[in-house]
Amino acid sequence: MRLADRMTSIGTESALEAAARARASRSLVADGLNATPGFGCLRPAGAFCAVPETSGTGLTGTELADLLLNDAGASVPARTAFGTVATNHIRLVDEIIVHDPPGVR
Repeated sequence: MRLADRMTSIGTESALEAAARARASRSLVADGLNATPGFGCLRPAGAFCAVPETSGTGLTGTELADLLLNDAGASVPARTAFGTVATNHIRLVDEIIVHDPPGVR
């Protein structure tokens, strides 16, 4: 079942509540990143991910992604996995995508 179909089947009120939770989560992630030295992050308008800029850490996105994987066990793709434009960025996915409800793909 597609996400749009699932949202329709659970009702408008639940969809609005889910959207409100997603907005709050995005704000929390972006605000937290912006408060962390070395990072900068635009607040995403409608995405379930954040793409913070990492050059203030002294590391490229690839170097930071490797460090997070090897030292913290966190799999975070460098933005270069999606092209060469954003070499100083990583991609953080919101929990709502990481933990899909059953039946949603």
